[in-house]
Amino acid sequence: MLALASCRLTGPVPSQLGRLARVQSLILQDNNLEGPIPAELANCSDLTVLTAAANRLKGTIPADLGRLENLEILNLASNGLSGEIPSQLGELSQLEYLNLMENKLQGPVPKTLADLKNLQTLDLSSNNLTGEIPEEIWNMSQLLDLALANNIFSGSLPKSEVPAEISRCQSLKQLDLSNNSLTGSIPESLFQLVDLTDLYLHNNTLEGKLSPSISNLTNLQWLVLYHNNLDGTLPNEITALKKLEVLFLYENRFSGEIPKEIGNCTSLKMIDLFGNHFEGEIPPSIGTLKELNLLHLRQNEFVGGLPATLGNCHQLKILDLADNQLSGSIPSSFGSLKGLEQFMLYNNSLQGSLPDSLSNLKNLTRINLSHNKLNGTILPLCGSTSFLSFDVTNNEFEDEIPLQLGNSPNLDRLRLGKNQFTGRIPWTFGKIRELSLLDISSNSLTGTIPLQLVLCKKLTHIDLNNNFLSGPIPPWLGKLSQLGELKLSSNQFDGSLPTELFNCTKLLVLFNETVIS
Repeated sequence: MLALASCRLTGPVPSQLGRLARVQSLILQDNNLEGPIPAELANCSDLTVLTAAANRLKGTIPADLGRLENLEILNLASNGLSGEIPSQLGELSQLEYLNLMENKLQGPVPKTLADLKNLQTLDLSSNNLTGEIPEEIWNMSQLLDLALANNIFSGSLPKSEVPAEISRCQSLKQLDLSNNSLTGSIPESLFQLVDLTDLYLHNNTLEGKLSPSISNLTNLQWLVLYHNNLDGTLPNEITALKKLEVLFLYENRFSGEIPKEIGNCTSLKMIDLFGNHFEGEIPPSIGTLKELNLLHLRQNEFVGGLPATLGNCHQLKILDLADNQLSGSIPSSFGSLKGLEQFMLYNNSLQGSLPDSLSNLKNLTRINLSHNKLNGTILPLCGSTSFLSFDVTNNEFEDEIPLQLGNSPNLDRLRLGKNQFTGRIPWTFGKIRELSLLDISSNSLTGTIPLQLVLCKKLTHIDLNNNFLSGPIPPWLGKLSQLGELKLSSNQFDGSLPTELFNCTKLLVLFNETVIS
């Protein structure tokens, strides 16, 4: 064995390595080797392992490597290899693992690779391979993992007219054909691969319906079909997948209701159905998914209230139900989502006041409740000190803006416009040193612009339009050198325009109507 992984080696791979006729393992991965792979390596006739992944190798894969009849592992991933995959690799009769991912390989996949009867892993992803996927691939009976993602394949998946070929791949556990140009429907015969744990077909142009035969894949853990043209309803049979952890169907054309018993998929950790045409109510059974950490249902046509049962999903980190037709109030049970980081309910018809229990959400980083009909105080939202963005625009919130909102030093965008807030602009906003956008327009705020805002050096947009702010326009605004928009219209300012504002050389919008009375 010659093991030289992660040794910071540079320069070319020496052709003299071909003199090591008895070496069995040659491990060169994770270095900075460059240049071509020497054809002389084919003289190492006893070689069983050849790994040179994660280097800077270029040129073509030597066809002579096909003479290494004892080779079991060939890993040339993450280099800059180009040209076509040599058909001679199909002569490596003992090969169990072939990884050529993340190179610049071109042309078709050689049909001869299907002759590798012992091959368990074939990863050709992230190259520039073209043409149709050879049907012969489906004759590889020992294949466990097949990854052909991120290429330029065309044509359809193997049709259901040839189920005998695809069904011979009964050992297949992972199938990744994502990021290609595949068309047609998902063949019925694919659902005979009952050992599948991971199915990745995303970023293609597949169409048609998802077959009820999906229930055959009882070992499935990852179902990733996003960004296709799939349509129809989500079959009830999907609720039989007890091991399913990830369901990514976003950016398709699915419609109808989510199966009411989706909670039977007790292993689910992530559900993303964004950008479809799902309708009806959000199933309360989702609240039984104890491991769920992502629920993304944005941009669908859901109606009805927010299920209070979602408060039982204590592992939830991202809850995005925006851009639907949801109504009613926010359940107090949501205060139990103590790990929640992103809370998105914008563009719905929610109403009522915020439950006090939301103050328990101390890990929130992003919140957007804009464009609803919510009212009362926003104080229950201010329990976190980790906000990056905060948006409650266009609601009916009232009372004073809580001082606590200034306790998130990394808050970048703060939008409170088009509400009914009263009182002064909180001086604590000056503690938000990362603040770049402040919009508190169209409220009923009074008093002066607080001096502490001069400390927010990254401010690019300030919108205070349509309030009852008074006093002179502060000269210190001229110290905000990044300012691109300053909107102060429809207030009660007096005095003259401070000349210091002309120091803000990046200003594109200064006021936008008459400002000083």
